[in-house]
Amino acid sequence: MKFPEFGDTINFVGANACRPCLSRDWYPPEGNWAWAKRDGAEIIVPRPQSAQGRRVLVLDAGGFLSPAVPARTIAVEVNGRPLGEDRLDDKRNQAFFDGAPYRHEFPLPPDIPDTDGTWTVKVKTDPPDRPSNYGSADWRELGVALRSLSFE
Repeated sequence: MKFPEFGDTINFVGANACRPCLSRDWYPPEGNWAWAKRDGAEIIVPRPQSAQGRRVLVLDAGGFLSPAVPARTIAVEVNGRPLGEDRLDDKRNQAFFDGAPYRHEFPLPPDIPDTDGTWTVKVKTDPPDRPSNYGSADWRELGVALRSLSFE
């Protein structure tokens, strides 16, 4: 895989999906997203080429919300370096599952350690929940649903 440039998007679903990037604790992609199996799911991506000015990692992601978890926090770290948190809310979350983007932006510090030209992006969230707890036949523990990652 070539090193992404700032402005590139790495998709996890569709014909050009980078399925090997979803390295640990992801269910196979379904529809327009891939679900994290649990808190701390990992994505391995080539380190982006440097860019001047503002540098941001952007996740297009939603999450499983329920009566027990009506909102959810997404936290991201790269190679063990925390980047920050963002909140999932019900209105924008539903739009994500209807196909609209749901951008979560995390500023990238200039000194992220590099491991063999790759970055391990860890996506953390509140404890996953099972749709089967609310009458669905889906028994999986679901937290974050991811469509893409981009560098801007």
